[in-house]
Amino acid sequence: MKTRDICQVAILAALITAAKFALSFVANVELVTTLLVSYSLVLGMKKSLPICLIFIFIEVLIYGLSVWVIMYLIHWQCVVIFTCLVRNKKHSIVYAVIIGIVLTALYGVQTTFIETIFFGKGKWSYFCARYMSGLYFFIVHIVCNCIALPVLVPIITKTLKNLENNFNKKDLKSIAE
Repeated sequence: MKTRDICQVAILAALITAAKFALSFVANVELVTTLLVSYSLVLGMKKSLPICLIFIFIEVLIYGLSVWVIMYLIHWQCVVIFTCLVRNKKHSIVYAVIIGIVLTALYGVQTTFIETIFFGKGKWSYFCARYMSGLYFFIVHIVCNCIALPVLVPIITKTLKNLENNFNKKDLKSIAE
C-alpha cells in the first residue's frame, strides 16, 4: 500500500467512527453498514478489510473489550467480504444492498447466539428470551438499513469513485512530470 492508501484507509475508518458516534443517541440507527458496503464496492477487499478492522479497534479503545467485539469481528467482516464478492457483477449495488439488509437481519440472531454462549450457558430458553427482548431494536435496525442502504449506497459509491478517479489522475500527472 502507498502512503496515500494508508491515509485513505485511516480517514475512512475515522469517518465510520464519526458517523456511528453522530447517530449513537438513536438506538440501532447506524450508517456503519452503509459505509462499509459502499467502501467494499469501490475500494475492494484490500482497503475495506483494514478499514473495518481499524474501525473495530477504535471502538474497543472507546468502549473497552467485551463480548460485542467478537460480534463486530464476525459481522462487519462478513459485510465487507460478501459485498466484495459481488462488487464486479452487473447490478452489484443491488446485490450489495440485499447483502447488507440480510446481514443486518442476521445480526440480531448472531448477537443473541453469542450472548447465549457466554451468558446463557447455551440454553435455548435464554436465546429465545434474549432475542424477544431485543426484537424491537432488531426491527428498528433492519428498517433503518432498508432505507439507508438503497438511498445512500449509490450516492456514496458514486462520490468515492469520483474521488478515486481524481486521485488516480493526479498520480498519473505527477508521474509524467
